Amino acid sequence: DNQIIAQAVAAGARIGEVSCPTRYQEDASSINLPRSIKYGLGVLATSAQYRLQKLGWRHYPYLDFETPARVDTSIASAQAKSASEEPSKSPQAAG
Repeated sequence: DNQIIAQAVAAGARIGEVSCPTRYQEDASSINLPRSIKYGLGVLATSAQYRLQKLGWRHYPYLDFETPARVDTSIASAQAKSASEEPSKSPQAAG
């Protein structure tokens, strides 16, 4: 799940949180100290990978995304090019 969040950030997605009140019973929690430490280290590793990729010091293929501005620019330029290449559709006067 950490890598999915890092991918969303790398892709320029906006992330929000929706709170949901939850009550856990004592026997419902399945995470123990060793598992929570392993999870926390995974969060730190993914965060470090994202930062290293952003700085250009390392490359991680799962973080390769074009920024939205570049995507929007390429779409806009393709549309402008297409519009400029279309022949004029103005009606000609009958002669």
